[in-house]
Amino acid sequence: MIIVKSYIPSEDKTSSTVATVSLYIEAYKMTLNHVKYVRTKSGNLFLSIPSKMIENGGEKPSYVSYCVFDKDRADRFQSDAQKAITQYLEKNDLQNKR
Repeated sequence: MIIVKSYIPSEDKTSSTVATVSLYIEAYKMTLNHVKYVRTKSGNLFLSIPSKMIENGGEKPSYVSYCVFDKDRADRFQSDAQKAITQYLEKNDLQNKR
């Protein structure tokens, strides 16, 4: 089970970031902080794990996530975390904050 510990809506209406969330993953007894809740151009939502930008000598930078799940767990994390966020928003009457 994933629990939303905090949900901070983005103030920048031009940004694709909807909010920054902290999530507690019970199975691992782990909290992930500063997770970005992002809306794609097609309108889909996904969670972006915090990452470090790697400069590439004038080329487009690359990013390395601080936490990486295998494919199956990544898909399950996305699904479970989005359900947790939806429940959190409904419980706290914040439906228009996403």
